[in-house]
Amino acid sequence: MSDMSSTSTSTSPSSSSPPSPSIDPTKPIPFDPPPPVAHLPEVEPLSPDFPSPASSVPLPHTSLRTNGSPAHPGQTQTQTLDMSALLEPNLEPNGDLPNTPLAVALIAFLLGAVFAAGLCVALWPPAYWWAGRELGFYLCAWAVFHWAEFAVTAGWNRTRLTVDSFLLNNFAEYHYAHGVALGEYFVEKWFWPGMKCHWRLSLLGMGITVLGQALRSLSMVHAASNFSHAVVTRRTRGHELVTSGVYAWMRHPSYAGFFYWALGTQIAMLSPVSFVGFWITVYWFFSRRIRVEERFLMFFFGEDYKNYRNRVPSGVPFIR
Repeated sequence: MSDMSSTSTSTSPSSSSPPSPSIDPTKPIPFDPPPPVAHLPEVEPLSPDFPSPASSVPLPHTSLRTNGSPAHPGQTQTQTLDMSALLEPNLEPNGDLPNTPLAVALIAFLLGAVFAAGLCVALWPPAYWWAGRELGFYLCAWAVFHWAEFAVTAGWNRTRLTVDSFLLNNFAEYHYAHGVALGEYFVEKWFWPGMKCHWRLSLLGMGITVLGQALRSLSMVHAASNFSHAVVTRRTRGHELVTSGVYAWMRHPSYAGFFYWALGTQIAMLSPVSFVGFWITVYWFFSRRIRVEERFLMFFFGEDYKNYRNRVPSGVPFIR
């Protein structure tokens, strides 16, 4: 076996490299300086009045806010989505429901489930004593009303958009009234099923309900940012008196729309007791609310609103 350290190879003169220069370890190694860097112009700092990119592009009622501080420099802060970030200062939600996108998604899902169940009962009523097309339509109308309140506000009045825009936590009496209406339906369906056989009258109620819903939503679209679910007690910037569109026919089309929607649902359900109860309750509520609201409108707009009130009816029956 040959010794690898004693073997040698012959190379041609053309492939031989020049001998490397000797390096003195006591002297520094020479090096060439790096090429000069191109001169970059200095950026003029932003003035204090110049808006930053984050503030110049408004978010549609959502704003990321940090939740807590990092435990150490390498940890990132957790961020939560707060829907109240861009609300007007006097329009904070009631607090009964969390004002978060998760709550909105859950409520919208539940309303959709109620609508789907009502649609199935209305189109294909099951063979049970309680099932009827009137009940299915009622569930659909209830779900559409609350969904539309939020959807129209989101589309045309974003500065007032909260989870309360669904109007599910407005006041307890509203839910009591619907509970009584359902109770009457089931009692009459069990003891007097013949009361629920007047389909022409029920169709009339369905038509009134649809027209009331359309009037309610259309009034919110026309008023846009001037519409509020609560009585406004102080005039904010941009608040204008709306007298065009459906407001040229009636001063309070949203109240009139809800009035006809509520009574239409009870005609569709063929529930005479609830029909009378809804009429009395809604009339009593809106007669007081309109009186209070118009005091503030007179204070906000003066003679303009006085002339408008004298010229245009309220839209709610028996309320001038």
